[in-house]
Amino acid sequence: MGSPASFVLTTLAVIYSVWIQTICDKLCTKGAGEPVYGANYRHFLNFREASMIFKQGYALVIGVGSYQHDPRLNVPSTVGDANAVVEVLRDPSRCGYLREQVTTLTEVNATREKIIGALNSLAATKPENTVFIFYSGHGYYGDDNAFYLTAHDTEIENGKVIKRSGVRQDELLTYIKAIPARRMLLVFNACNVGELTPTSLGTESKHDDRPTGQNLPDEVAGALLSAGEGRIIVTACRATQRSYFVQNAPTTLFAQRLVDGLKGDGIRRRKGAIAVFDLYNYVYDTVSSDTRRMFDIIQEPELTVIKAVGIMGIALYQGQSLEGDLQDTDRPASLGGVVRDLNEEQSRELFQKVVTLSSESVGRDMISANRDYYAGPLAKANTVKGNQVVAGHDAAGKDMFKTSWGTRPDSMAGNESTKGQHATESVSRSPNSQRTYFEVTNDVTLRKAVDEARDAQHQAHEAKLGSIERSLRDVAETLEDALQASTKRQQLIERAQRNLEELAQEDSRVQPLSELIRQI
Repeated sequence: MGSPASFVLTTLAVIYSVWIQTICDKLCTKGAGEPVYGANYRHFLNFREASMIFKQGYALVIGVGSYQHDPRLNVPSTVGDANAVVEVLRDPSRCGYLREQVTTLTEVNATREKIIGALNSLAATKPENTVFIFYSGHGYYGDDNAFYLTAHDTEIENGKVIKRSGVRQDELLTYIKAIPARRMLLVFNACNVGELTPTSLGTESKHDDRPTGQNLPDEVAGALLSAGEGRIIVTACRATQRSYFVQNAPTTLFAQRLVDGLKGDGIRRRKGAIAVFDLYNYVYDTVSSDTRRMFDIIQEPELTVIKAVGIMGIALYQGQSLEGDLQDTDRPASLGGVVRDLNEEQSRELFQKVVTLSSESVGRDMISANRDYYAGPLAKANTVKGNQVVAGHDAAGKDMFKTSWGTRPDSMAGNESTKGQHATESVSRSPNSQRTYFEVTNDVTLRKAVDEARDAQHQAHEAKLGSIERSLRDVAETLEDALQASTKRQQLIERAQRNLEELAQEDSRVQPLSELIRQI
């Protein structure tokens, strides 16, 4: 038995506890016991938790999952992607979005009509709001040559989306532009075709009869930056890569790491918020590391952003309270990964180009159409001789570099008669043609060369050709610098050409890439 003093202290503690509970009950109820702050917040001490809400946040989360007209396209893990993203967004101890401000569309609800309706509803947001849009499904080109995000009721015939049965590129731009929110993150996981098994040791499960999808084109991603203020785009992989999922896993690899980041794993706290750039850095580092370590493959999430765009908070950091707007001092010291930073003028030009080409239905010869080398048949390239357009040459796109570094195709052995016919967008300059047409074509051809260089680097990596892989990486990086340059573009292209010519002396299989660059 304790001392009299301890007995008195214990008695006082009990009395104090009962008194506090009585006050709580009185403060936190009104009328017939109706809670002031709702059933989940009975005690006034929990009011702090109730205030931890990212009330400015609105989200649209789409996971198509199944396809009504072609079950071969089904990827159940995309539904898991959507559900996992929604769960972490709505969690008050994580991202803190209000439940009613998060819209989810999966399976039979992920139709074209409902996706467009949900995009349209976001036009009711305000400039001070933050919008998070997540799409997990397939991207495809249509029979009208425009790019589409597919929906549950999308119809595909001969590898192309039937017109208006998905969300077309110009529709996407129009609806995004109508959203007044000045902070928006758009995440596209639109090339879900790479199924892996834990025992595959880096090889892919074969589904030769299953159609393959395509990622969001660089031109559309760039155009989206001009569809309003404060737009940032993240895609699950680069142009010539796939977004992978493990067989029977509930989510794709990309979405799982995105969710981990939104939970705050490996993310620096920025005034109580998760900053988009920190989130991207984490997702890039973990996805690229996971796929290399687990399967010896390359998947690199890509960030597309306007140069010098402001820092943006996308959610609460582990349910903590916000401490004011983020400033430039909250920007990470560096951005890793694959970053495409455009200036505003470039983005506006891309926006106008995509919308115009969509309305005229002539997308493939000007937009980087066959940018996913795993997908679809070879495109037919047009070349210009004088004032005459000659059609029907097979484009190099998909087969410029074979999956195994085998014999180079004879048609691409450097024959002068075929020069200028290998790149889908390659066009010879005509004296009577308008200058702006060829400037646009030049940019598109350069983008094609970048994609092909990255493709070749990937194949060299798979073949464990270390020195060639490093050389091709240097070429790809030089071409990417040229793509963004305005004053030194030609010098950078010439440098890449010289490097390729030297490399071709070691391995002639890079000669087709060298020929492509000569057409720029």
